Amino acid sequence: MFIDKDSLIKKYNIIIKRLLVLKPLRLANGLLSSFITHYFTVRMIISHYIESILFYIIKLLPLIPVILRMP
Repeated sequence: MFIDKDSLIKKYNIIIKRLLVLKPLRLANGLLSSFITHYFTVRMIISHYIESILFYIIKLLPLIPVILRMP
């Protein structure tokens, strides 16, 4: 899961954590785009289903502030 660093993180004052080891962010063709440096986790509850989800923080387009899975 990915989330935009400028729109939602700042808007909702989400507390983020720094990764101990940077993760490479690769484009669809495999080329290195940048490195992921921060993340946060959120606990999602849907009815009786509970799951902790990890979001990596990257730069996304304003029209797409969250990517929940790869298409």
